[in-house]
Amino acid sequence: MSEHSPDPLDLRALDADSAVPLDADALFADIAGDIAAESGPVAWLRSLPTPRRLALGAVLTLGVVGVAFGFFGRVDWALYPLDRMVSELAGMVIVFAVAAWMTLLPAYRVAPAAGRVWALGLVGLGLPFVLAALPMAHGAHAASLEGAGADLVPRALECFASGVGAALPVLLLLVALDRGGQTQRTRVVFAGLAAGMAGVMALQVHCPITQPVHLLSGHASVVVGLLAGWGLFGALFRPQS
Repeated sequence: MSEHSPDPLDLRALDADSAVPLDADALFADIAGDIAAESGPVAWLRSLPTPRRLALGAVLTLGVVGVAFGFFGRVDWALYPLDRMVSELAGMVIVFAVAAWMTLLPAYRVAPAAGRVWALGLVGLGLPFVLAALPMAHGAHAASLEGAGADLVPRALECFASGVGAALPVLLLLVALDRGGQTQRTRVVFAGLAAGMAGVMALQVHCPITQPVHLLSGHASVVVGLLAGWGLFGALFRPQS
């Protein structure tokens, strides 16, 4: 490099030779401010490798479902067909895993096309409704026959509130772990879907009601409600990307 060629890394030298002022000092101050802002627990969470961020989301979800199972477990376990329970939970776990991965997709990965986002979102959104619309798993326990008639609305609201309550910690953690590398649409759809599925899984191991009308109105609605609420929040308070 000749003595007349400025070092490309020396912004002040470039500033002196540039027709347009670069204001290197202000640029350095902005960078220092951005670095200082990236501190605290959230910054530490986002700095973790993607597999660890995914693992944290999975552990919290397992904890939420485990609490529902261990302390508030359904009373009809002995009567619920085991193969059906396993297959239903397996489907929910798959949807949760895909949605969590898409939420925490590293910034260097190419964001999925809009069509793929909506297709995956509809599949995940539709799963709880498909499972809820299946014939009753059993009707051999008195508690399983509740949630219909005059009892429909209060029991559905009770489960909806419980499901959303179980989903919110998962949603908050996923938001904290999200580096913002994907589009607003991708973050809203998949973070809401993953958290909503966590809430449905918690209800699956907690609520003994097997009436399809209850499962549709009180369980499957959790994903819809969370997606709608989170999407509205994102549209109002989060910057577009």
